[in-house]
Amino acid sequence: MFKPMCYLVISCVIAVCLLSGCAAAKPVAEDSGPTSLVKSYRTMAELAEDAQQIVEIKADSQETIMYQQVPFTLSTVSVIKSFKRDHSQGDTIRIIETGGEYTPLDKQGKALSKTTMKFNGIPVLTRDGHEVIFLSAFGAR
Repeated sequence: MFKPMCYLVISCVIAVCLLSGCAAAKPVAEDSGPTSLVKSYRTMAELAEDAQQIVEIKADSQETIMYQQVPFTLSTVSVIKSFKRDHSQGDTIRIIETGGEYTPLDKQGKALSKTTMKFNGIPVLTRDGHEVIFLSAFGAR
């Protein structure tokens, strides 16, 4: 019983990061750039209501891309079960997250040791990882 609950908690934390980037105590103005994506949730019911999709998934493939020296992980996941929205078992969804495994470059452009970046200390989905996630489309509100 403990193990599934642990996965649920971890999945919810990942979902909150996917939905909002980070939590904020105060609302922000609509035109305030990236911070306008910030939203915090007090209950799972609030998170579930706001989510456009709630699905149980398995990550099939991943690639890390760099943008302005920040790694982003693009995962292709298979739907195992849909709890909100019309997805069927086997459907695929593409998810982008800040962070992941990458090879940084020094000032001369020489490759350094491979490293992993976690956004707010939270790791990205893992290949063959099994999660329940709460999603909204990028830029959607």
